[in-house]
Order: sequence, then C-alpha cells, then structure tokens
Amino acid sequence: QTPPVSAMAVFDDNESVLVVATVAVACAGLISGSNMGSLQLPQNSATPWIGDSRAPFLMAATIFLSQMAAGIVLLIVFKNMRQLRDYWGRYFHLALKLQVVMCLYGSCMYFGKWTGETQYITTVPGVGPYLFSRHVHWLMSTPIQWYLFGLTCMPHRGLGKVWKICFNTIAMQIYGIFFVSAVDMKMRIVFFTASCIFFVRIFWLACRLPLMANLARAGHRVIFFKIGIWGLYPVVSALRWMGVITSWTEQVLLFSILDVVAKAITFSAILACRAILWLAHINGSMHLVMGSHNCLVPVNNEWELLVDEGHPVIMNMLISASQSDSYEATSFLSLCMSDNDKQKLRDAAYDADTAMLDSPPPKVSIILLSESQTQAITRQAGMEVECHVSKLFYGRRVIGMLKEGHDHVSKAMLGACDSDSQLEDNCAPSADSTGPSEPLSVQMTLGLHNCCKTLELSPPYCTMLTLLFQMPSMACAIFVWSEATAASVPPTVVVASKMLQSEWLAQHPMPHTLDRLLPEDCVTCIINALKIPESSLHQWSGMTTCSGVATTVAAAPLNRLSRSGATADVQLCLLAIGVGITDTTSNEPNYTHWKPVQGGLVSLGEATGTVVKPPHMLVPLASASASSSSLEPVFLHVPALLP
Repeated sequence: QTPPVSAMAVFDDNESVLVVATVAVACAGLISGSNMGSLQLPQNSATPWIGDSRAPFLMAATIFLSQMAAGIVLLIVFKNMRQLRDYWGRYFHLALKLQVVMCLYGSCMYFGKWTGETQYITTVPGVGPYLFSRHVHWLMSTPIQWYLFGLTCMPHRGLGKVWKICFNTIAMQIYGIFFVSAVDMKMRIVFFTASCIFFVRIFWLACRLPLMANLARAGHRVIFFKIGIWGLYPVVSALRWMGVITSWTEQVLLFSILDVVAKAITFSAILACRAILWLAHINGSMHLVMGSHNCLVPVNNEWELLVDEGHPVIMNMLISASQSDSYEATSFLSLCMSDNDKQKLRDAAYDADTAMLDSPPPKVSIILLSESQTQAITRQAGMEVECHVSKLFYGRRVIGMLKEGHDHVSKAMLGACDSDSQLEDNCAPSADSTGPSEPLSVQMTLGLHNCCKTLELSPPYCTMLTLLFQMPSMACAIFVWSEATAASVPPTVVVASKMLQSEWLAQHPMPHTLDRLLPEDCVTCIINALKIPESSLHQWSGMTTCSGVATTVAAAPLNRLSRSGATADVQLCLLAIGVGITDTTSNEPNYTHWKPVQGGLVSLGEATGTVVKPPHMLVPLASASASSSSLEPVFLHVPALLP
C-alpha cells in the first residue's frame, strides 16, 4: 500500500507561497468585497428561463444519471469477479466511486435547475444572469477530475504531484466566481485574466506529469481533449460579453453540453486506462514467458497446436510424437502420458484464466511422449517437463516448457537432432556433448531465438547476438526487467553464455534473478543507468560481484534496436562481465556511458575515475539503431566481434 502523500508536501517554497496567497486573497476579497459593494452575493431569484427552454438541463441530468448507473454496475461486477482484482484494483475502484459521486451531484444539480422555480443567480449589469450553483459545482468537480486522472494514469508513488493541479484548478474557479460577482468592469477584467493565467498553468503542469509508460499516449490524449473542451469555457464567456450569443445560449445550452462532455471524457479515460493496463500486463507476461523457456508451444482454446505460429522443428517433433492422423488438428493433450497429466494442464489453464492479473503463470510438471530415431529404429519414451501455462488471449494460449535434463530424447524434443536445424552442429556423443554443459547450449540457443523474436530484431542484429554468445571467452547474458506496470518484473537473467554460467552462476537452467550475480545495490545502479534514454552503452569498472570479486560490467539496452521493442513495456538488456571485455582493464571504481552518433559512440558526461574505452565487442550493437537505413552498415562491423 502506497502511503498517503500530504497535499502541501508536493509544493516547493515558491508554490506554497502562491497557494497560500491565492487562498488569502480569495477569502479577503470575498469578505471585504461583499461589505464594500464591489462584489455582489448571489440572490435567490426566479429562473429566467421557463418551459422547453430548460430542456438542456434535463438532457444533462439524464446523461449524468446514466454515467452513474454504469459506474455502479461496473463496481458490482468487479466486486463479484475476483479474477479481475489486481494491484490497480483498489485505485480503479476509488476512481469509479468518486466518478459515481460526482455524477450523482451533477445529476441532482441539473434536475434542480430543470424543476426549480427559483435559482441562486448573480446578475451582471448589461450582461445578464449567471447561475451561481454551477460555479460551486465546478469548484468541487474540476479538482476531482484531475485527481481521477492521477489515479488512473500516474504511478501511485508519484500521485501527490497531481495536488499541484488541483490547487491551481481551485484557484482558477475562485477567480471565476469573482469574475461573475464583480460589479466594477476593471475588477472583472483582473479576475478574468487571473483565472486564465491559472488555466494555462494547469495544463502546463498536466503536460509535465509523470505518467505510466503504458498509459503515456492515452494520458496525453486525455490532456489534449481536456485542453480543447476546457478552453471553450472562456471562449463562450467572452462571446457572451461581446454580445455574440445570448445568456440562454451560454448558461443553458453550451455550458450544459460542455459539462457533459468534460465529465464523459473523465469517465471514458478511467475505463480506457483500465483496459490498456490489462492488455499491457498480458503482453508483458507473454514477453516474459517467451524469454525464459526452452520450448514454446502456442495452442488454441481447444488445446490444438497452432502449427503456423510455432517453431517448425518443434511442431514437427510434437506432431510426430503424438501420432496424430491430422496435421492441422493435433491436440497438445494427446502428448500427455496419462490422464492425470492432462487434468493438470486443464487445471493450470483454469487457474491462469481466473487468477489475478499480477499473478505469475501457473506451472505444472508433466510427462510428455517423445520420439527419437536411431538409424531405422524409432522408439517412444516419456520426458518430464515443467510447463508454464499463460492466460487465454484472443483464443491463443502459450505453453512454455522447460527441461532440466540432458538426455538425447529431450534434445530431440527440442529439435537439436534435426538435420536442417542449426541449433547444434551434430547430435553424436562426444567429449563436449556428454558433459553437464551440453543442455545449456540448447537452452542458450533457444533462449536467444525467443528474445530476438520477442523484440522482432532484424537478422543482422540476431547474428551479432549469436556471435557474442558463441565466443568461448565471452561472459554475457540477457536479462529482463520492467517497472512500466505496477506488478514490476525484477531484473532476471533469461539466457546466459557458457562462460558466464560456468564462472559466475551455478549450473542450472535459466532464469536466474540478477541479484544472484551482483549485489542489490549494483543491480539498482545498473537499472537506474538503463533508464537514461540517450545512452546506449554503460560500463562500470571495479564493480564487486556477490562472490566478492571486483570486475568490469557492461550493459547495453536491446529494446532500442527495434521499433517494436522501443514501445514494449518489458525491457531486455545485454550484460557482459569480466576484465577482458575492454582493452583498458582497471579495478578502480569507474562509470562511463556512451550514446550513438553517426555509427559511432560518444561519451556522455564526465567519467568518474580513469577514462576508459568502450568494450569493443559491444560497440556494433551499442552504435546501431532501429532505423532500417543503419542495418547494412552495422552488419559490416560484425567481423570485429570474432576472436
């Protein structure tokens, strides 16, 4: 639970003075103005519009009532559907409840205007009547709209920053009330100008709000819509003062329409942001599953293999092992050795579909049929695998299978013995293939394939990564992390080279959390550095590992290499470790980062410690970009990666 943020805690000294001064001036002006006659207080007078001329009030009241009913229905639905509860649930429910209360108040106010014979009115000489109750409504509803925007679009640890906008909105409405209450024309101009200044400041602050990465585009669109709708209010007021429109057109027709549209934008933004967070979480879970398993099997809602979407070698192996008569309707359940294994998968799928959105995908251990062929002899056997089952999304479910063993049957299942596959050079037993590191090679190759597929990297970049991981002396890895959603993904290594696993990590299949390799403060330092958007390569010398060894660590973000990766909510990063990754070896504490400029790298800022050169093996990837025009020149640098 995020602790509540004090409203005044988000203001610096100058802004606090501005807030206090505005409230003081408003209170003093209201008291002294009413006593001296420069401000007129609202009077309970007969409504100047009668009959059908008040129909827009009924329209607005009905629309507000419909929005309130829709909000109540949604609250009931989410209360009774536990699978829709997640980290954002309590904030979403609070936003809906405030929206319901705001719509109830708006509906009652407009019903009162439609049915009431008298209203509280301020009459401006030469201009006409103003409905004072509407300004009171705006004084309460407009700050609530910004608070709802913060609840739905902002990271909740920074929610206090929206209070700045709320206070400026209140100040804008106070000066608007003074504007319609002032008797002197000069005072009206002053109050109108002050209200417009706060209006500009509101949206200047709104455009600088820190929005969630998944909601940045939607949030900025909501702000622009608000600018357009709210900007019409002073325009309509100015048109009335110039005599272009009548008091009925402004007070009854246009302001009623603008009120309904402004509140509808807030309500729509709540629902749209909620839907975007759902899709982003499902997309992030898919990315994490795809980056951390040996074998991925896409199936439909009937557990039939989606052959066209899976790896051809893996699909052929599964179909062959299932002994299915139909190539297009092979069921993944037919690969299970027993009915108990089939039921385990069904139960895991049910748990995935009904679990909260921030829950990890359920996993089960089952035994699958597998088939291997030696010369003319074909044999079937059971293979124990761990299956991670994703949610069903648009009729598609992903099963990530992880095999910890290293027998030839499991390698056949993964396609390592296919003659056309380039996962392994051959499957004949040898001194290198019988050791414990052999299954890591299969996992490394498939993990690289999944990471490249997730980011949709072009073939040149895939080749660069493959060459890096094939170098015997290169200790490198790819780790995934995300802070874009509330259910953040901790930095986790999903694929590692043989050198890194043998020297720095235990001999276990991926994934590994990064804090098993580096201390938590070092991991935090790396993640904070990766958030710098203009940097493409970071290097730390003298960084101490969990085993107490001081070494050099380099990190290069991979999402920037593709247009799809640049907009993804899950981040993948290349990590290299060891004193040999750079020509300048130093164990002194040092940090340097570079940005790509015209195919090369330029150092950013001042290096802390001895100036070092960037790791020459990572320069081609770090100096590349997602633009298609840079693919060929970058690919020409690939030979520089060879030992």
